[in-house]
Amino acid sequence: MHTLITDINNRDKFLGNLILNCISDYYEIVDGQQRVTTILLILLALFNKRKSDTGSEHNEEQRNLLRYIFKPSTDTPVLENESIGSYITLQDNEIKLTIDDSKDIYYQKEIFKDLYGSIIRELDMIDDLDQFQKKVMDCQLLILFGDTRGRQNDSIEEVFLDINFKSQLLDVADIFKGYCFKNYQTSYHDELKEQWTNIRKCMKGFEPIGYVNTTPHTDGCPYLYLYLLSRPETYDIPVNLSYNGKHHLEGKSHTETKKLLIDMAEYGGHILGFIKNLSNEEYFFDDICSDAAAHKSDFSDLQRLKAMYKDIMGNTKVQYYKLPLFMVLHYLLKRKDLRDAFPYKTMKKFLTNYYVYSVLFINKKGNKSKTNIDRTIFTKLYQIDQTGSSIKAEDVVAGLLKAVKELRREYVDQYTHPERFNDKMAEAVYSLMDHYSASDNYLKLLYRAPEYTKEHLIAHDNRAQSVTWVEADNQFSFKLKELMGTTNGTTYRTYEYRKLSANYIILPKGLNESLGHDDIVQKVYAIKKHYADTRQNLPIHVHVFLSYIETMNEFKNLSALKGQKKSQDEIKSAYRQFVTAYFDEKSKRELNDKLGLAFKGAFVNLTP
Repeated sequence: MHTLITDINNRDKFLGNLILNCISDYYEIVDGQQRVTTILLILLALFNKRKSDTGSEHNEEQRNLLRYIFKPSTDTPVLENESIGSYITLQDNEIKLTIDDSKDIYYQKEIFKDLYGSIIRELDMIDDLDQFQKKVMDCQLLILFGDTRGRQNDSIEEVFLDINFKSQLLDVADIFKGYCFKNYQTSYHDELKEQWTNIRKCMKGFEPIGYVNTTPHTDGCPYLYLYLLSRPETYDIPVNLSYNGKHHLEGKSHTETKKLLIDMAEYGGHILGFIKNLSNEEYFFDDICSDAAAHKSDFSDLQRLKAMYKDIMGNTKVQYYKLPLFMVLHYLLKRKDLRDAFPYKTMKKFLTNYYVYSVLFINKKGNKSKTNIDRTIFTKLYQIDQTGSSIKAEDVVAGLLKAVKELRREYVDQYTHPERFNDKMAEAVYSLMDHYSASDNYLKLLYRAPEYTKEHLIAHDNRAQSVTWVEADNQFSFKLKELMGTTNGTTYRTYEYRKLSANYIILPKGLNESLGHDDIVQKVYAIKKHYADTRQNLPIHVHVFLSYIETMNEFKNLSALKGQKKSQDEIKSAYRQFVTAYFDEKSKRELNDKLGLAFKGAFVNLTP
């Protein structure tokens, strides 16, 4: 916006091509909607900024603008927008944005408001609005007119594609839409507009889960692109949806194009509906499982399953691992025979194995490109679509479960415990390590529950926090930051250790809060005592941490000072030696190796 207004203000501005198609008594903008809408909003902003204290009477500058904004002697905008209804109204001497939420089918209300606000801020920085207004009126476009009334072939779409596809001036979604109109018979264009509206809703609906545009000219592309990557005929499709200059839809018939669009819209509707249902406490998977109703009384189980689905779908940075699950849900929701063959118990196994795979996919090192998309689940699923296929739905479901188990096994075998964690990964990895049941392929507890919290075991989350040495008649506090000073020429910085996986564990909230900022010796004692008092085994990851710490000579030396009433300097010196040894490269590597082995051990079925 800044560049556009600056360009207009500094020089004569050519605004590019505008392609119009004559429908009846009006022209439809085939290419250039965004530019024309932006110019209209600039005119609105100028109108409002030129108002004077004359009540509802317009001055000359406003009257000159008004004829480009509203049709003569009416309150109907010159530029209509069927996707948001009537969006501007003239109230006395001011034009206001008045977008009705119920008609905002593409969720553009906030975009319009933000754009208008940006324009106002830019105009505030222009000294000579008279001169700027003249320059806006002098802007030029190259306008191409088409008239498709009574024609069998929609030639305006040909022009649209020729101009934009080869030079990639348009967004990928608009190119895709252009081919849809080209492939559809003209008499079905109203139907196509409806279908395209549904797909645009899906594009917008998928944005909160990461289907957003990261490069220019890819509007709507994540949704179109990732859907097509899930179909066997387009597994390797490029991001511009074209192979060597030939668009995927080029040469497709009306019937082929319609079939694709219908499934694309149904797919989006199914996934968005499922995601919405996950937040409904009354939802119990009855639309994807044949016998779900028999399990709806197990509230904690349902909540755990919903949490796993949310975790899988909620990551906004990585998308490729989601595609097989989305397509499985799509097929379950559209095919009764698959639902009938997918009981609640099978769903739990399928989901849990998929959850393991997704956690490890998201957090693995290295490239996460589309070459890493799993095709085995797709292969099993699409068997039921093959012409002449005699495969039963029960066999498809069995194949899906086998495929996801193999996928989980492959990623577990490759697992190495990371040096650094984020909170979500810690919760997921330690939940799996401690509570995955290999005998029935199910996760019996998730640490993301509110009764569990993260404990910074050695280095506090806040650099200013003190460590308290707990000892009768010899209790005192000190800051690690001050204690460590400079080690091997490097200044100690607490925040460098906070995200290390060696620095935190997951504990019950009450236990965690009771630890406060106690020293590590007291923490180890209190944690072990809590689990002994409650007659519970130490969780596996906690056991690995405490066992490793207790084998360290530096920890033994520090522990030996308890009850001895040693000087603060002696205690702090021993504490410094422990922290230095605990966070050195060798110790971190040894601890991570042990945690990695413990994680893999959780997936070994020890039952006969």
